[in-house]
Order: sequence, then structure tokens, then C-alpha cells
Amino acid sequence: MISDIQNLLDKYIFWLKDRTVLREVKDWVEITTPYLDRHNDYLQIYAKKHNGGFSPMIVILLTILSRQAASSKARSVSSY
Repeated sequence: MISDIQNLLDKYIFWLKDRTVLREVKDWVEITTPYLDRHNDYLQIYAKKHNGGFSPMIVILLTILSRQAASSKARSVSSY
């Protein structure tokens, strides 16, 4: 049974690595995951070297805020 679960884990890790894209953006690395948010946009994480490690900055909040702003703008325009 443990070997079955280990096999599933190995397949999941392969799937995740195969569908994750890394891209350099200035001093940052953009990590695009295969996971989708409620707008069907891929979840993106940004990481930057900091004091010998990495300091991740998740941009979910920025995406949500920009979508909310666009959505409220569209609602105000369509109400005329």
C-alpha cells in the first residue's frame, strides 16, 4: 500500500515539475504553476535571492486587487 502511495506521489511530482514554468524577470524568478485561481489564471509566485536564501512574493493579492478594480470599473460603466 505504501508503494502505491509513493507511486502516486512520484507521478504528482513529475506532473508538477512538467507543468511549472520558470522565467527570469530582472532580479526575480517568476514561477508559473499549473494551478488556477477563480478566474482561471495560472497562479504565479515571484522569488528573489535575499540573505543567502529566497524571499517569495506571492502576487495573488495584486491579481485579485487588479481584477476587482477592473470589475468595479466595468460595473460602473455598464450601469449607464
